[in-house]
Amino acid sequence: MNVGFLPLEYFSRVLIKIFKGSQEIMIEMKISEASV
Repeated sequence: MNVGFLPLEYFSRVLIKIFKGSQEIMIEMKISEASV
């Protein structure tokens, strides 16, 4: 196992989780704005 590739793969997975999470937060904010 090459340790050099591990941080890059982990970092990309974290970025994807953050990106998906920010999209879900924006959707929730739009829903809450519409309900107000």
